[in-house]
Amino acid sequence: MIADVAASVQEAIVDALVQKTIACAWSYHVGHVYLAGGVAANGRLREKLSAACERAGVAYHAPLLQYCTDNGAMIACAASKHLAHGKDDGADLDVFTRGPVVSWL
Repeated sequence: MIADVAASVQEAIVDALVQKTIACAWSYHVGHVYLAGGVAANGRLREKLSAACERAGVAYHAPLLQYCTDNGAMIACAASKHLAHGKDDGADLDVFTRGPVVSWL
């Protein structure tokens, strides 16, 4: 059951990404689509985007799977080093609500 829900969510997200990418390529007369970053490791996205690009006559490019990494760890490490050296931009990453939650329903 959980696996089915996860697969369905993934399929919906992949479909949206592929449709928007192809629409953008057509709209801007782009001849090449490049898939990169952590999301490029998603096999279903690679498969569907490659097929859609072929149908649309757009060249598809993606790095080898071993180079499709998420930079979250690198960003966290850089932030840690900056803070350790007294560099603080004052950005508050606390996204939790302080005070009453207002509901419009």
